[in-house]
Amino acid sequence: RVKGEFAEHEQGKIFSLHAIAEAEQRWSETPSEGRLYIGCDPAGETGTGDDSAFAVRRGLRIIELVTFQGLTDAAHLSKLLMLITRHKLPRETPVVVVDSEGSVGNKVWLAIRGYADQNPGQIEVVRIRASDKSLRQPEIYHLMRDALTASLAAWFEAGGAIPEDSKLEKELHTMEWRSRADGKQKVTDKLTVRK
Repeated sequence: RVKGEFAEHEQGKIFSLHAIAEAEQRWSETPSEGRLYIGCDPAGETGTGDDSAFAVRRGLRIIELVTFQGLTDAAHLSKLLMLITRHKLPRETPVVVVDSEGSVGNKVWLAIRGYADQNPGQIEVVRIRASDKSLRQPEIYHLMRDALTASLAAWFEAGGAIPEDSKLEKELHTMEWRSRADGKQKVTDKLTVRK
């Protein structure tokens, strides 16, 4: 008989099984404090590729993580507004961060940006493109995706808490740092994570 325990540090892994399990265990006791942030990672209408994902966060706690398939740009906005209604506090202006990568992401960004323009003060919208060159520590990270992954790792280390989600666990555990020829750090590519 053995006591099975996750290795605390796994060679090359950004998120070890131990770190993921700890973040899940913290979830029920971590308070939801601070401003409401909602991340939106859009996917296409066909429903044959990735899922559209929404992550709702306050401070060190992911309050809710939801995914959908086959959403139009208008349906992305509708799901976003539903989440805002569910989690927004009175007189609060939530921050919505949209990955506007590709034609699908751009259409969703335009729909959400249009809503924000027509309803001043309701939401603050931030646009990112994961494939853009990193603005955060460009001497260390190649793309925004790499810098964002490093920020997520720092959030975990600071006590970030996530709900249990088997797909999220697998995707996080797949991520590893690779060094490029120029010495910059690059995270595991999306196709490998998808596989």
